Amino acid sequence: MWWLVKLCGWLVGVYWLVRGLVYGYGGCVPGSYALGSYLSDLRGVSSVGVVVHGASRIGDVHLVDTLLALGVRVRRIFVPEHGFLSRYRAGEVVPDTVYRGISVVSLYGRNRTFPDSLLADIELLVIDLQDVGVRAYTYISTMYYALRAAGRRGVPVIVLDRPNPNVGLVDGPLVDSSFQSFVAVVPIPFVYGLTIGELACVMVRAWIDTPPELKVIPCMGECEDWGREGCPRDNPSPALRTCLAIRLYPILVFLEGTAINPCRETDQPFTCVCMPGEGVGKECWHVERSWGRYRRGRCCGYGLDGIPDSVVGRWDRLPWYWLFVWWVWQGEKPFYSYFDRLAGTERLRMLVEVGAPLETYWLAWEEDLKAFWRLVPRECLLYLRREKR
Repeated sequence: MWWLVKLCGWLVGVYWLVRGLVYGYGGCVPGSYALGSYLSDLRGVSSVGVVVHGASRIGDVHLVDTLLALGVRVRRIFVPEHGFLSRYRAGEVVPDTVYRGISVVSLYGRNRTFPDSLLADIELLVIDLQDVGVRAYTYISTMYYALRAAGRRGVPVIVLDRPNPNVGLVDGPLVDSSFQSFVAVVPIPFVYGLTIGELACVMVRAWIDTPPELKVIPCMGECEDWGREGCPRDNPSPALRTCLAIRLYPILVFLEGTAINPCRETDQPFTCVCMPGEGVGKECWHVERSWGRYRRGRCCGYGLDGIPDSVVGRWDRLPWYWLFVWWVWQGEKPFYSYFDRLAGTERLRMLVEVGAPLETYWLAWEEDLKAFWRLVPRECLLYLRREKR
C-alpha cells in the first residue's frame, strides 16, 4: 500500500515540477513540489503540524489544502509574521484563527518563541516558508524557535526548501551578543547567501542545544545562482511585491532606523525613498496609513525603480555607502535605536556617521564572514553553486 502512496506522490511531484518550470519558477522549483520525497513521511503519522504562510503554495494551491487532499492529518497550523495568507502588515499582531476546522496558531502575537507545549500532540513538524536571505526578515527567527521547540519535544522536522532570491549576497556583520533580538536571532551575516533549508541545517548543528531530527527537501532543477535571475512566484510578504523590492530590501530596510521612509505604506514599497514635506525630492507618494514613525500623508523623495533589476541582481556586496548618502540627505539627524537592532551591532552606524569609504565597510566584517563560513558544515550546502566558493 505504501509503495502506491509513494508512487502517487512522485507522479504528482513530477507534474508540479514541470508546471513550476514552465509557469513561474524558471529553472529552480521549491522542495514542496517534490511530494514523492516527503508524502509517505507525513502519511505515516497521525498528527502533523505545519509552519506556513501565504507563499507556501504548490502552484495555485496552498500547501495545507494539498496535504489535506492527499489524506495528511494536519492537526495544527503555525503562522509567522504577516499571517496564514500574508495579509497582515509588518509589525502587526497576527491573531489566532481557524482554517478548515484546524487551529491556526500565531507565532507573531503573544507567542514569538514557540512554547514547547504547542507541540505536545504533534508527531511531525513541516516548515515551508519563502525567505529572502536577510537576517532581519523574521521568518528565519520563527523557524529557529520552531526547531528549538521540536528538539526539546523530540518531534522530527521536515523543511521544504525554497530558493533564496538574494542568494548571491553574503555581507554584513555578525550579531553582537548584546544586540540579539527577534530581528537578529542567530549570529549570521545580515545577508547570508543560504536557502532556508540550508540555514535550518546550520541552526541545528550550531545553535540548538537539543537539535531535532531534521530532513530538508531540496529544491529541484537548475538552482545554481537562481537568485541572480529568478524571483519567488508568490510575494513573500505584503511589502515585497516585485523582484526589485526584494533585491533592494537588504539595504533599504535600514532606513526604518532613520527619519527616511523606504516607501512603506505607499504603492511602491521598497522601490523608493521619501520624507514628509515638499521640496525634498523629485517625486512624491502618498503614505496610505501611519506606520511606526511614518505618518499618513504626502511623502517626497526619489524613486529607485529606474535601477535595472539585472544590476542589483548581480550585486556581490551591499552598497553600504548609500546609507551615508541618505543620512546626509535627512540632515544628519541621530539614528533611532532600531538601526542598531537591525544591524545587530553598533559598528555599522559608527561607520556611517564618520562617512567611511565603501571598502572600509567590507574590511570591518571581513573576519566575521570568514568565521561564518567556517561554521557552515559542508553537508548543509545543498547546491552546486557552493562548489565555487
